[in-house]
Amino acid sequence: MGVYLAIVSGSAIRLARMLTRPLRHEDRLLVFAHLSVLIGLMTTLTTVYMGQQVVMMFFLFTGWVQAMRPAYAKAGVVNVLTPPQQFRRVLV
Repeated sequence: MGVYLAIVSGSAIRLARMLTRPLRHEDRLLVFAHLSVLIGLMTTLTTVYMGQQVVMMFFLFTGWVQAMRPAYAKAGVVNVLTPPQQFRRVLV
């Protein structure tokens, strides 16, 4: 139980720290969505029995949270006129 609580609290603290830093808008929304999924999973795991699929989803989700590397917003002017990156044709 202690290891489970350590995993949950570690993931929640990591997500909360990411929300306090200046992130790009889409990255902030992704972190917020991950935090709400974590809260939903914890509510589900602690209140009802839904089989083993929720436990597997919890560990998969925890791996995603620990692997997140969001892009932090930089101070200054953002160049919105940069062309989008295009794909190169590799096979002829």
